[in-house]
Amino acid sequence: MTEGFRRFETKLEQRISELGPELRVEIAGLRTDTAGLKAALIKWMFLFWLGTVATMLGLGRFLLAP
Repeated sequence: MTEGFRRFETKLEQRISELGPELRVEIAGLRTDTAGLKAALIKWMFLFWLGTVATMLGLGRFLLAP
């Protein structure tokens, strides 16, 4: 290896070791955000299906009424 490459490799390893804790914090934050997004999505899915079922029942009563 050349001297320039060794210096680059050393600096790269140092920078990666400095970023490790910061990346762990960022990843933990993303996991929290994802969990919140998942809960909101489930809530809206439930409301959508509830509205759909109510609409279908209403249409069924309207169309089947004598």
